[in-house]
Amino acid sequence: MKRRWTMGAALGAVVLVVPGMLATSAAASDPDETRREAQRQAAELGLQTTPPAAPGEGPRSANPYLSLLPDPSTADYIGWNRVLRAAGEERAKKLAKKNAAARVRQPLSVRDAESATEYGDNDSVATAQRVKDFGTGKRDNPRAHVTGALAPEPVETVTLPRGAEDDGAIPLARATWIDQERASIRTEASIGDGPHGSAGDQTGDFDFYRLEATAGKTLTIDVVAADGLLLPGIALYDGQGQLVTAGQDMTGLGGPVHLSYQFEEAGTYYVSVGSAYPLPFPINPFDSGSGIGVGTEGPYTVTLTVATADLDVYAVDLAPGDVLGATVRGSARKLSVFDPDGVLVQGSGLDVSAVLPADSPLPGGGNATADHVAAVGGRHYIAISDEAGDYDATVEVYRAGGERPETQTIFLDFDGARVNNRIFGAAALVPGVRELSGLDAFLGNWGLTPADRPALVEAVTRTVRDNLSREVADGSTNPRVDVRITNSEDDPDTFGRPGVSRVIVGGTIEEAGIFSAVGIAQSIDPGNFDRAETALVLLDQMSAPAGNVLSLNTYVADDADKIAFLGEAIGNVVSHEAGHYLGNYHTSDLSGVTSLMDTGHLFDLFGLGPDLMGGTADDVDNRFTSDRYEETQGFSGLENNLDRTGYALTRGRTLLPARH
Repeated sequence: MKRRWTMGAALGAVVLVVPGMLATSAAASDPDETRREAQRQAAELGLQTTPPAAPGEGPRSANPYLSLLPDPSTADYIGWNRVLRAAGEERAKKLAKKNAAARVRQPLSVRDAESATEYGDNDSVATAQRVKDFGTGKRDNPRAHVTGALAPEPVETVTLPRGAEDDGAIPLARATWIDQERASIRTEASIGDGPHGSAGDQTGDFDFYRLEATAGKTLTIDVVAADGLLLPGIALYDGQGQLVTAGQDMTGLGGPVHLSYQFEEAGTYYVSVGSAYPLPFPINPFDSGSGIGVGTEGPYTVTLTVATADLDVYAVDLAPGDVLGATVRGSARKLSVFDPDGVLVQGSGLDVSAVLPADSPLPGGGNATADHVAAVGGRHYIAISDEAGDYDATVEVYRAGGERPETQTIFLDFDGARVNNRIFGAAALVPGVRELSGLDAFLGNWGLTPADRPALVEAVTRTVRDNLSREVADGSTNPRVDVRITNSEDDPDTFGRPGVSRVIVGGTIEEAGIFSAVGIAQSIDPGNFDRAETALVLLDQMSAPAGNVLSLNTYVADDADKIAFLGEAIGNVVSHEAGHYLGNYHTSDLSGVTSLMDTGHLFDLFGLGPDLMGGTADDVDNRFTSDRYEETQGFSGLENNLDRTGYALTRGRTLLPARH
């Protein structure tokens, strides 16, 4: 599928635009495939289509930020976002107390150069406001406190009366007269009161609104559920019915839902409001009866505004290997970080800082949190955007935690181990110390014997060394990549000593006492500040009988080199989980790029080539690279997980950052 990034002149609105497929897919002969196609498109736009945990309940899946899930479509992002938001606030309080006790240097005080009612002066890379004396050089301050205000074009909001049903499709859309007679409207409506709600044919109710847009202006959509019964989902279509972008309630508490989009082209657009699940938009936007079922229903208020948005862009000078962290509170909802070439390296609309380890100094606890490991030196840019009013941002930079005299060791434990699963937070279903079986317990499931163990351990270790040492050293901009990969077959167990992290290769989901997962890591640690962490690679599903999509037995050809294939596949999963505690988030399965950090594309992670069989000549060499962030995890842009890994594995100081 063709994809394109759009970035308006104002820099901040970066949205994945997916060519519309649903307008024609209603004609597909297989209704189930049509439904799956729609849900794939929802996932590509960062939406959850499975019911989330109810308020007060724990999440319904393992932590999708830290886990390789058997089925990524079952991830409960909404449930986890509630947990992570609360934990992020608590982590921020502890970090503030720690910094106060350590009497860390007071941050630079930076004030937005625009007045509270101005916009346009620092809205681009070319006009970015420089933060002087910020950095990791000897004379620089690594901390800055940035305050300012977002002042979009002032508009008057007109209140409209309730509309009449049926308005659940583009031909039936309610006129708002936006950008002709007015710039903003607000109205009340309900999901469930139309002919396709629970009292009708139960295909699902939607409300559509028509508006006209001018290129360069920004649409903001705000939906508030009146009684909390409706979990809203919203979508934006162009005049031809192509789905442009979408959003949903990511708290599971009934909203509010907010979405902003900067128009590249003038024309007619349509906004739909519906239930966040089972699908927040109809299969065919021209047919009001083309939903896939009733989800949540209830009254809501929607506000639509088309106006010139404001964003504030700040320029900071970074050295290679600098680890940048930022968080924003107040009115602003989004942080975006751009490299010296203007490439979006992380856009964030959520605070998931709770996935960072306790030893990480990076800030969090705000509306949005972002981090970046600089692969190149030079001027980088931080954009604060989305909404109106005062904001308060914290921006900090550190040298990677891996810059220590000792080499980072990653110990691969194939012998079975004891682990306290509380390190995985709410993913632990039976919290406590758990005993995991070793590799020997699974050899027979693959048709191997104990005599094959040394060869399999060697094959897995070789793959991990290739992924984490040789290929990272060859490809990263860090000239001082240094890591030791050891294993329990050939080396002593050194876990517990400084600078030693581990991956336990063995055990089952039941033994681990966690939600279903192929693998799970303790944290995501940009900069590798905690050098003694644990990850699990569980072998029960990967050694299940053939026919299971997760089982390696399904993909072993009759003439395959079985041990070579098992070593490559298991080694890639080990590298994926270690990649998390070395600082990497998940990347998209749907980007067209094969990456070790992909969310759950097991064909790629297992190294399968076009024949979809392992141990054959067309097997692929999976590696760390640059790939698009997984949209459902609240990020946008390109993650350079090659250099994030490279600078996590630094021995000694890399390049002394000079003051710019």
